[in-house]
Amino acid sequence: MSTAMSVAAPLQVQVRDMLGWADVPLDLVGDAVGMDRHVRWAQATELIDPEPFLRGREIVLTTGLELRTPADCAHFVDSLVAADAVAIGYGIDVVTTAPPPALVHRANAAGLPVLSVPRTVPFLTFTERLAQEQTRLWVLAQDRLEAGHLFDAVRRGLADPLVLFERFVELDRPGIEFAAACWAARERLPEVAGPHRVGYVRDRTIVLGPASVVSGLVEAVDGALVLGCGGPAPRQEVRRVLAEAVAAFDVASRRGRSAGAADLATLEGLLGRLTHEQVTPFLDHVLRPIMEHDQRRSDSLLATARTFVATDGSVARTAEALFLHPNTVRKRLDRIDELTGLRVREAAGRIALQIADSGHARTLGHEQPSRPRS
Repeated sequence: MSTAMSVAAPLQVQVRDMLGWADVPLDLVGDAVGMDRHVRWAQATELIDPEPFLRGREIVLTTGLELRTPADCAHFVDSLVAADAVAIGYGIDVVTTAPPPALVHRANAAGLPVLSVPRTVPFLTFTERLAQEQTRLWVLAQDRLEAGHLFDAVRRGLADPLVLFERFVELDRPGIEFAAACWAARERLPEVAGPHRVGYVRDRTIVLGPASVVSGLVEAVDGALVLGCGGPAPRQEVRRVLAEAVAAFDVASRRGRSAGAADLATLEGLLGRLTHEQVTPFLDHVLRPIMEHDQRRSDSLLATARTFVATDGSVARTAEALFLHPNTVRKRLDRIDELTGLRVREAAGRIALQIADSGHARTLGHEQPSRPRS
């Protein structure tokens, strides 16, 4: 499996990964709960109450020596839950030939999966294998961070696309078309077959490769993940492919479903691609006068403007939505025209309002786009 990440959350081993270890034959007993939980380490114990000796996110290994009754099993599981353990590995054919049903039931009810461990697998194997996997994933994460830096530099026009093909020789395939997909960083994706490169860019993951490879990935996760897709295009246009994927993901995130390059040929797609420098005049000369007026007069010109845009310029529907008389709406629209110099009853005026409001929404939580003049 391939795993996505953010800079703040490196790749980590999940419980389901351990079930795929070819050299460690484990079986899931009971329900498939907690499969996506991260495993930090493994700890063997025969204590009924091991909580004081755990640090969290361990798979706790036991032969069940002290788990003689359902009450013992319940006490053991409750202790693991309190310690934030993530799974139980039960060594079979030592005390019993299978994990006690009371243990499995209590653990599953608490969200803990139970794995049976053959007697031929020493518990030390888990710590050794986890150390190997964590090292491998750390190296993979560094590689993907480097790829992400290059993707971002090329997308922003700060690096020549040739750098990508020089650094990642598997992508150096003249004569084919490339595509890219962008998604939220912590999502987990199936293995991608064929030449490609995955990069981490802040809170996003980007995959770049031949159009057929990326298309296969998109089909594999269709409906399960929200993706932004760019391309296909020849390799000399790889910068556009990356830019389309990122911009399409912005559109996809707002509407809650995947988007492609064709979705950028819309007003919504255009608004999402405007730079801060392009939006600033609309914030200063359209949005700020309206907001200042509302602060001074305790009016609701901004709410009226937003509703008017949302209702496609319908005075009647705006009045109905805001519980106002149509004449009140008309007076407010006239006032907006006076403050901004727009004609909001015309399409161009409403588009200007949309640009200003969209730019304001994108900057909320960061620097305020425009402050009232003193």
